[in-house]
Amino acid sequence: MKNTINSIGDLQKYEKKIQPKDDKSEIFLCTGGGCIASGALEIKEALISALDTLGHNIKVTSTGCMGPCAGGPLIKIMPGSVIYENLTANEMEELVTTHFKEKKIYTKKVHHNIKDNKEAVQEADIDFFQ
Repeated sequence: MKNTINSIGDLQKYEKKIQPKDDKSEIFLCTGGGCIASGALEIKEALISALDTLGHNIKVTSTGCMGPCAGGPLIKIMPGSVIYENLTANEMEELVTTHFKEKKIYTKKVHHNIKDNKEAVQEADIDFFQ
């Protein structure tokens, strides 16, 4: 089921719907060749450090190529299939704080579809996966 986000209110409702408790979350980090070349391994270290520092018990799993290499490095947070792209290691503490502590979407790093430039937070809404 696709979720169309047309307003801040829609985004806030969607955020509440997809935010799981820490113990049920898992983060998948693309470690395909392009993402590794763009800093995925440094991102993994910074992500694990940020999770530990902020007291979150969330598993980080390295994956093979997740597909949209132009958006890499990227992560997918489950449940919810939330994708953040074009990441850097320096952003991990802010991302973890925003997504897990504040329970908000880290809008700085969500995908914008080419066709309409709308934010696509969930994997099923990203044009690459359609």
